[in-house]
Amino acid sequence: MGLVGVAGSWLCGDFVVACCYGREFTGHAEVLTWVMLAATLLFAGRFLGDALTAMRCVRIQLVTQTASAFVVLVGSILTLPDGGLVGLAKVLTAALALRVAVFLVCFIVQTREKPLAASCLAVDRPAHYRSPAPGMELAG
Repeated sequence: MGLVGVAGSWLCGDFVVACCYGREFTGHAEVLTWVMLAATLLFAGRFLGDALTAMRCVRIQLVTQTASAFVVLVGSILTLPDGGLVGLAKVLTAALALRVAVFLVCFIVQTREKPLAASCLAVDRPAHYRSPAPGMELAG
């Protein structure tokens, strides 16, 4: 879905910018393309972040968010004087790409260490649990 937005902004960016913001902003279609790419990465990172939260991997998210903020800070300081809006959009995209990459690696590591099916099927039975009637045993 996000890639459709990136392709659409790349193909029709001048028209979209002119319709939404007026003719004086028509030259900034490249910024729209970079922001659409950043939005795609933002949604992918959010999806992976929610998956990591469900797997109780919360600490890495704080580290990754801090690193992304650091990338935005340093990139903005280095880019702002000469890069303008396009440079800042690229910095934002780079920070979100870092976040997605780290989240994806963590997700792959977590799912390889503990297969999700095995962790979901392993249920601890309470001490007062009674065995089922003969022929009604649970698998596992």
